[in-house]
Amino acid sequence: MDFFYDQFNKIKNNLIIILAVIVLIIINNVFIFLCFNKNSTKIKNEESNESLLSTYDDKVASNIQNNLFKVDIKGEVKHPGVYEVDETMNVYDVITKAGGLTKKASTSSINLSKLLKSEMVIIVPSKTKTKSMVNNSNNMINNANNVINNDALISAEPQNNEDIIGETNVINNIEENNNLVNINTAKVEDLMQISGIGESKAKAIVDYRGKNPFESIDNIKNVPGIGDSLFEKIKDFITV
Repeated sequence: MDFFYDQFNKIKNNLIIILAVIVLIIINNVFIFLCFNKNSTKIKNEESNESLLSTYDDKVASNIQNNLFKVDIKGEVKHPGVYEVDETMNVYDVITKAGGLTKKASTSSINLSKLLKSEMVIIVPSKTKTKSMVNNSNNMINNANNVINNDALISAEPQNNEDIIGETNVINNIEENNNLVNINTAKVEDLMQISGIGESKAKAIVDYRGKNPFESIDNIKNVPGIGDSLFEKIKDFITV
């Protein structure tokens, strides 16, 4: 009986030793795994950081090299919005980035080869809008031409004879009203324009000055038929 008890204790002790060894092996493997995983993660993080830095550096270098900026495209494109472009691109390029033109788009009023600039706004009009703009432009041109033509007609239109004659008569009347009648040089017809002087008195004035020229308007009273009362009426219209 003691023999079996001793054998059992030996087996028990061996099992404890074996289990202890297994536990130590497991703990060692776990420790090694954790250390390896930590180092692997650290290496991956370092590689990722290096990759990000490299990508960022490449992007910065690319931005510096190509001078990237943003433009806004609106209207008849499939995907209107703000796009990042560079200074080597033109309007056609940004339209392509925006998905291309819609079926309603019209490029007749757009310079597709124009180079892009920072904060540039590009509006692609529709065919209807373009047609309306063209019609409005034509109307403005026609109105301007009509105004020019009307002004030319007005300035070039000759006056008729009645208007010219009428203006001449008015001017002559003004001159006659403003000018005094020189009793030493006026004709009979001119003297008769003075109120109170008829044909006979006008001829008498001409006859008198033929012999005795008037030295002053008062001398007209020496003409037969012209007294003080008539002189007072005509003195403001005569001169020598």
